Amino acid sequence: MHCIFCGKELDEKAVFCPACGLRQSEDTGDEWYYVKDGIKYGPCSLESMKREIAEERIGREDFVWKEGMKEWIPAKQTCLIKYLNVIAPNIPVEAISNKYAWTLATVPIFVSWIIEAITGLELIAVITAVILNTYFASRDAKTLKKSGKDAEAWGWLGFFLVPIYLLIRSAKIDKKYGYVIAWCIMAFIDICM
Repeated sequence: MHCIFCGKELDEKAVFCPACGLRQSEDTGDEWYYVKDGIKYGPCSLESMKREIAEERIGREDFVWKEGMKEWIPAKQTCLIKYLNVIAPNIPVEAISNKYAWTLATVPIFVSWIIEAITGLELIAVITAVILNTYFASRDAKTLKKSGKDAEAWGWLGFFLVPIYLLIRSAKIDKKYGYVIAWCIMAFIDICM
């Protein structure tokens, strides 16, 4: 048996932990504190802590403390571990929305054509395309992050190197290259015009 607060190995009949001195029960009246991004939060009831964990505001490595504990320790070393272990897996790749990837592949070029046709100024069309690329790439990266896929290492490519971004996205996410092909076709048409 391990201490439900600090994780120290205990005798099976231990009522108190010799390391942290806490009683081996989840006294729900206790007030918890936690640290997230260098900011202390609390006091929180055990129910509040469960809610914070469920909403992923407290992770396994975030430090927690409650009265009677010697020091702040990672949540995974406390009785909170049983709530931290109930983490939903990432959503399936098929459920990830590709709407921003398709928008990124088509809209900036269409808008570029329209603006250039209206104003006759290629510079304004290019600036508009970069702004739209930035917007749709950031929206796509946020969608991927919410889906449990991290695009942080290569997401910046969507701002300036859209086809590379879309190619990496396809390879890492869903192996569907339709939006990459669409971007290439539209870029080819744009160059030929």
